[in-house]
Amino acid sequence: MAINMHWIKIFIMVARTGSFTQTAAEMYISQPSVSKSIHNLEAELNVKLFIRDRKNGLSLTDTGKKVLKTAQQLSEDENLLLQTAFEANHQLGGRLRIGSLPIISTTVLAKVFGIFKAQYPLVEIELTEGNARDIKQLLQDNAIDVGITTSPNNLQNGQRLFTDHMVALSAESSEPVDLTDSEQTFIFCKAGAETVIDTLNKKNNFNVNNWLIVDRGETVVAMVENNVGTGIISNYVLENTAHPSKIHVKTILPKIDLDYDLLISENIKHTSLISKFVEILNTCK
Repeated sequence: MAINMHWIKIFIMVARTGSFTQTAAEMYISQPSVSKSIHNLEAELNVKLFIRDRKNGLSLTDTGKKVLKTAQQLSEDENLLLQTAFEANHQLGGRLRIGSLPIISTTVLAKVFGIFKAQYPLVEIELTEGNARDIKQLLQDNAIDVGITTSPNNLQNGQRLFTDHMVALSAESSEPVDLTDSEQTFIFCKAGAETVIDTLNKKNNFNVNNWLIVDRGETVVAMVENNVGTGIISNYVLENTAHPSKIHVKTILPKIDLDYDLLISENIKHTSLISKFVEILNTCK
C-alpha cells in the first residue's frame, strides 16, 4: 500500500471545507483533481471516507473521522521531518500554517510575511482568514499551527498582542450608544462581534433581531453612511478603515474591551519555525 501525501492533504482540506469546489479554490487545483485524489485515497485504503448527499453536502463517515485524525498527524509528522532536515543543514524550512483575522492580515501580517520570506525563503506559508470563531475552530481541528484572533481566549499556549476597545459609528452626534437598546439597528464587523456577544450574554438581556454582522469595516462604514443603522466596530479596525469625517465616533454602553491574541495549537510542537515567526511578529505588531 502506497499513500500519496498529496491525497492526504487534499483529504484534510475537503474534510475542513466540506466542499470539493472550495477545496479546489483554496488549493489552486481543479475540482476533478480533488475528486480523483479522494477517489484514489478511498480505493487505496478500501474504505469510504465521505457521505455524499445532495441536500446536506459532504460529511465524514465514522471511518473517515478516524482516518482524518491519522491523516492530520501524518501531515504534521511530514512537516516536522522536513523542518528537522532543514535544521540539520543549518536552514529553516518546512510549512507554517497561519490563521488570521483579515484586518490583522492587512495591517500586520503583510509586513511580517515580507520580512519572514526574505530571511527564510525555504519556508512555505499557508494563510487562512476567518472570524474569531473560525480561527479557534481551525486551531482545535489542528488545521493551523498558529492563529491570531480576538478575545476571550485561553492564553496558556499563546500571548497577548495588544488590547483594543469597541466603539460606535453614527450619523448623529448624540452619545453614548446603548447596546441593549432593542429599538436600534446595529451593524457589527465580525472582528469583535463575538466578544460583544459573549460580554452581553454574561451581563445583560439583549435582542439581536436588529443586528447585522458583516465581514469588513468598509461595509460597516458604508451602511452607517446610508443610515442603515449604528455601526459597532473595533477601534483598531476603524483606525485602519477609511471613513468620512461626517460620521461620529461614539462610546458604547456597556464598555467592551477586546484583546488581539496569538494562539499556538496545543497539538503542535513549538518548533524553531514557530519561534522565528513569533519573534518577527512581535517586532511588527
